[in-house]
Amino acid sequence: MPPSNILLIEDDKAWQGVLQTLICEALSNINQEYHIILAQNHTQALEYLKSDTAWGLICANNLSFASEIQETGSVAITHGIPIIFVTQSESCAPNEFSKNSFDLGKFKQFIEKHLSPKLTTVFLCYCHRDVRFMERFEVHIKPQTYRSNIDVWVDTKIRGGQDWRSEIEKALKRAKIAVLLISADFLASDFITKYELPTLLDKAKTDGTVILSVYLSHCYHDPFKLSRFQFINPLDQPLSGLNKHRKEHYWTDLTRRIRELASETDIILNG
Repeated sequence: MPPSNILLIEDDKAWQGVLQTLICEALSNINQEYHIILAQNHTQALEYLKSDTAWGLICANNLSFASEIQETGSVAITHGIPIIFVTQSESCAPNEFSKNSFDLGKFKQFIEKHLSPKLTTVFLCYCHRDVRFMERFEVHIKPQTYRSNIDVWVDTKIRGGQDWRSEIEKALKRAKIAVLLISADFLASDFITKYELPTLLDKAKTDGTVILSVYLSHCYHDPFKLSRFQFINPLDQPLSGLNKHRKEHYWTDLTRRIRELASETDIILNG
């Protein structure tokens, strides 16, 4: 995902250091890069906001900054950007914090809530016998995960000592997109056909999870009614029978479709 900036407005040098440290601590569990930009006063801060910069959060030292944004016409620039106030005043508002009785836990929760990236999880469902196809898909999709909201989950992410079933369950629950690499081996897998596939088909019906199927080799898949979801490649063109050029064409089509769906999801989540 692209890096974002946090605008910190604070003229007290002691509090500058304190807030920078606290913000960094709050960001330690967030899988996204942020840069803290320091402004000494409101005038300087408003100039920064006019720049072509991706802002993730504004941390101001005076409640009047909100009205100044309105007065200068910067409200359009700051639309959707959370503003947090750290002042000398006492307040119980969710985004206001007092320097006199600073609530560290509440401060960290606010930052984590508003800055945690909203990811579109892509669940890759495949049979291990088809691992070479899985690996080729990963090559195509990987560049999209660098600067986007796409998170591809595949069982190779499970680490030693983790409860593998629990990890799969959590990934299935998060899945907004499911990629099915369909073959005879895929359909012969009890774990896929009795657990993963029914779960994903149910999520497609109840949660709107999008099913994207790639036909790897000829097989009888009608009992699962998978053909009601448009395949990436035609059923008379399974990947196993295509040359490298045609295979790459369909992997590209799949990647493009995932990117389109993730962009739509990002608009819904952040709009």
